[in-house]
Amino acid sequence: MLIDADNVAPGKIGAVLAAVTRDHGPIRIKRAYGDFDRPHLAGWRHAVLAHAIRRIDAIAFSPGKNCSDHVLIADAIHLAHTTDLQTVVLVTSDADFTDLAIRLREYGLHVYGIGERKTSAPFRNACDHFTTIDDLAPPTPPQHPFPTPAHAATTPPATTTPPTHTTKTKTTRTGNATGLSASATEQLRALVTKAADKQGWANLSTVCLRLHNNPALKTTLNGELGNRPGRYLKQCGLFEVTERPGAGTFLRNKPNHP
Repeated sequence: MLIDADNVAPGKIGAVLAAVTRDHGPIRIKRAYGDFDRPHLAGWRHAVLAHAIRRIDAIAFSPGKNCSDHVLIADAIHLAHTTDLQTVVLVTSDADFTDLAIRLREYGLHVYGIGERKTSAPFRNACDHFTTIDDLAPPTPPQHPFPTPAHAATTPPATTTPPTHTTKTKTTRTGNATGLSASATEQLRALVTKAADKQGWANLSTVCLRLHNNPALKTTLNGELGNRPGRYLKQCGLFEVTERPGAGTFLRNKPNHP
């Protein structure tokens, strides 16, 4: 899988990886290309670590120039001639990769494209199959991923507590234990809501990026966050947490949180 980081949001790559793994099996090579020192690619620093993607830095030696496309194309041709790969997944919305897709097919490889709805027809048609990123909804996690006392308890309190997730919160810090103001708490919950899918789940990498881009909230939380914002968000007690194999960590606002 070769990823054009300039044209793919890091928060969506988890769903892409999960879908490709589900449909085509394990991914042998995962590479993301870009000039990662540029501010707009800062979110990829979390994504490549979370998903074990090899980061290929393509530094622009001249102002206004972008050489990451050329590096990706060179790697693709090299892999086509030096490995036994049969399938290449190009994750991009850039029509400049149309000729690359055509050439890879000429070499006998199957080419799958994944990009945004705006991707032009020439690139779509050059691929054996093209999928829109927005159609790759993250897999819905199980409602009860782990056994909890709510399932086995026979004491009267079990009939009055909300099911499953409320019981799960008892194993982590509660929202009151965060010591956050009501305003800060609601802002954190809003970050997750804005990044969430239809089921309310948000990729942790995306939430961390939105937090990084919110200086005021980041300053408010500085004493709590330290240098591990992801760990804090998982342990603060405001969110349900689930791990999806191949897709990373996801958060969801707990209902009826005080």
